[in-house]
Amino acid sequence: MEALTKLQVINLSFNRFKVFPSVLYRILALETILLSNNQVGSIDPLQLKKMEKLGTLDLQNNDLLQVPPELGNCETLRRVDVEWKQQPSGNKAAEEQTRSWAAGPWDLDTSGPVRSHQQHGGIGPNTDHEFLQTCCEMR
Repeated sequence: MEALTKLQVINLSFNRFKVFPSVLYRILALETILLSNNQVGSIDPLQLKKMEKLGTLDLQNNDLLQVPPELGNCETLRRVDVEWKQQPSGNKAAEEQTRSWAAGPWDLDTSGPVRSHQQHGGIGPNTDHEFLQTCCEMR
């Protein structure tokens, strides 16, 4: 764990994780977590809030049924990417909670299947490809 204290970017995409790796909550220097295309069903926004340098969280194509509204309390989080494998439906409370969260302090881009929630000053669409390419090169 000591060797990871300065880790800023981690790419754990395409690994079949069923839960958010709890060890990540303890790496407080993390600025970017890429956890797309796994099977993660939930995240702990209270633990994420303690990660004061976290700016980007990619959770596309996981088994999340909702985005916890408490995630909006993570003041340093500039970008959250969520794309549901199957759109949440049938659970009216979960749908309303997700809508409530999305109406928070985010710029909401709902064009296409990816729901991109981005606070002012976050990574823009023109830099995403370059950003992800850099992350892949670091692997």
